[in-house]
Amino acid sequence: MADHHPDHPSGYEKRDANVLGITIVAVAVVVLVVLFVVWLDDYFVHTREELTYEMSLKPVSPERLELEARDDSLLSTYGVTADTAEVTYRIPIEAAMKLVAAEHGADTSAMTR
Repeated sequence: MADHHPDHPSGYEKRDANVLGITIVAVAVVVLVVLFVVWLDDYFVHTREELTYEMSLKPVSPERLELEARDDSLLSTYGVTADTAEVTYRIPIEAAMKLVAAEHGADTSAMTR
């Protein structure tokens, strides 16, 4: 016959499990998980609202609008730049893309706005 543990001389535990203790621990774990999920959801909602405000609802400064208008103008108009000793001609970005594509033999009919 096999040696038995000194606390359990008959080879198995004869007392019942503590159902009340197990229930209390299980309920506490479930409550903690639910609280964590609720907190996490609230955190993500708050973060998403902040990001939405920053990206689309926040008022845009007049300086930024002027800068974007200037950039759009530089990208979509013809012009001459004489900042250095050389004169540089500027063409719209779409025309430049068509020229580069034509140089490489690509079909430029799909490059329309």
